[in-house]
Amino acid sequence: MAPVANIVDDFECQQNYSEIFYGGSDLKTVNNPHLEPGNGSTRVGEYSDPVNQPYAGIGYRFAQPLDLTVSNQLKVKIYSPLANVPFMFKLQGGQQVEIFDTLPKANEWHQFTIDFSPAKDKGNTELVIFFNVASDQGGQTYFIDDVRWSRADYTGCVSDFETPVTSFGNLTYFNNGTYNQPFEIVANPNPAGANTSSQVGKFVEAADAGIYFGMFAELESFINFKGAKQVKMKVHMDHIGTVTAKTEIFGNTTPPVEVTVANTRVNEWEELTFDFSGASDDPVHNRFTIFFDIATTGTGVNVVSYFDDIVIGAGICADTSLSIFDPRPLEALNVSPNPVTDLLRVDHFQQVDRLEIFNTLGQRVASLNTSGDQRLEINVTRFPAGMYSLLGYNSQGRPVGYAKFIKQ
Repeated sequence: MAPVANIVDDFECQQNYSEIFYGGSDLKTVNNPHLEPGNGSTRVGEYSDPVNQPYAGIGYRFAQPLDLTVSNQLKVKIYSPLANVPFMFKLQGGQQVEIFDTLPKANEWHQFTIDFSPAKDKGNTELVIFFNVASDQGGQTYFIDDVRWSRADYTGCVSDFETPVTSFGNLTYFNNGTYNQPFEIVANPNPAGANTSSQVGKFVEAADAGIYFGMFAELESFINFKGAKQVKMKVHMDHIGTVTAKTEIFGNTTPPVEVTVANTRVNEWEELTFDFSGASDDPVHNRFTIFFDIATTGTGVNVVSYFDDIVIGAGICADTSLSIFDPRPLEALNVSPNPVTDLLRVDHFQQVDRLEIFNTLGQRVASLNTSGDQRLEINVTRFPAGMYSLLGYNSQGRPVGYAKFIKQ
């Protein structure tokens, strides 16, 4: 079976690590003795916590440093015979990071979600899970399952189709007649105007498509608008029609939110904005659905449309390479020093009224007005290390300047 990179250990067919270097003698794979809604897996790990070893646990070693750029949420299911048990989750082998959490209830499966986003680019190669940490009690038997990495809630640029980790690659057609091909990511058929990306999503409306045909993506985390209740999407259509964006939990009583917008251009890219003001303040949906020309049926011939750069909430799909965002039509902003550790100096931005900074996920991390100045200093001390994009906008809100910089 092909490895699923984000799964560390499911105690069945996915063990994607080099070795268990710590606590391996206290761990074995068994049939799940507690099959219940919290965990229906047939096989789990059984961990015997040794007595008088307050820092006993399970340690996984990996062949390469962990890439936590996107999938940085550690999820682990634990079944404990005790309540209020302290756990410690530790990344080591580089610049170590320790996070403590508590398992609240006994005799039921509990899923930990540990935010290791601060550990990005720390070069760690080992994960250690400490059971009942700092306690000499020991002697208890725990069960563990589904140790895996997941991404945080979907917000900002969620799909640009340029890399596997920045794409909805699992989009699936429904009600699409006899068209039985999978969703395709293809070369941009018209890399100009509003979208110069190298790759985009392709949507085929079958000649005999049924009513309410479309495609959906089941997401591994929830959609989170973070206060900016909108969705943006670039589309390229050969006719005037409509595009519908929908968020939902399929088969759940939680109400979906569905918004339809008409396109205004034919055979060129445009960015549509969908008003999701009716969405919940809490992240409750984990399915994203797209319809082209909703409530119609097939026209007798296949109709091909394209879409790209899906943004949830604030942010843009800016750049992880020049193939994603082509800055050539924009004025180059001068930034120094680059790399930078604290104060970033920016100049040569005539007609720039506002500067915004975006991380590699397309999430806006800073915004400031220039007040007519031609030179500005920006304090980036609080930014995590990594690459950032600086965009300058004129008084009409159009991007007119661009630069990249590296925060050390």
